[in-house]
Amino acid sequence: VPFLGEQPVPLRIWQARAGHVRVLYLREESPNYFRSLRETYGYADPDPLNPRRDPEKALRCARLVSNGTLRALQEMNIHASVIQTNDGYTYYLARYLKEGDDVDPGSVFRADERLKYAGTVHVIHAAPRGYQFLLYPDREQRRNEWVLKGLGWNSRKREVATLTVPGNENASLSALRAAAVHSDHVVTVSEGYRG
Repeated sequence: VPFLGEQPVPLRIWQARAGHVRVLYLREESPNYFRSLRETYGYADPDPLNPRRDPEKALRCARLVSNGTLRALQEMNIHASVIQTNDGYTYYLARYLKEGDDVDPGSVFRADERLKYAGTVHVIHAAPRGYQFLLYPDREQRRNEWVLKGLGWNSRKREVATLTVPGNENASLSALRAAAVHSDHVVTVSEGYRG
């Protein structure tokens, strides 16, 4: 997966079978990146005052998983009909599928025969604040830098509107909002989360 001004991060594809289901697992060549991300950022919304917090790194990991998943489907020659995402680092997959990556113009996934007709379903397991993958840049310019360097997208006004918390477009980024806007369908794991 390429990053702006840097060497691409190579990922390996591991596969296994669970009954009749083929399971693919992404792993980076050197596990230091994902491991250091978990140590720095964790999986829940961190304390905004925590100095160890690294939002750009969190977005980079989301890009590795979301963009890397689509690249793995291509590499394994899988003609996907439905791709399910859920809370966490797959929030951005539907956006990559529909519009590609601005840093790597070759990543126009919709033009690929294997992904051309794939639909996306995002499953919300929980909607409390800690599961929304919220990030709080201190100013608009910083937010735009995070979006470009971390996710590989230009910060066009149209694009930013799909990533920001309604009413707070100048700063906060919400991965859950991005998943809800770009996915073909959004469902919840139980009736209790609806409404």
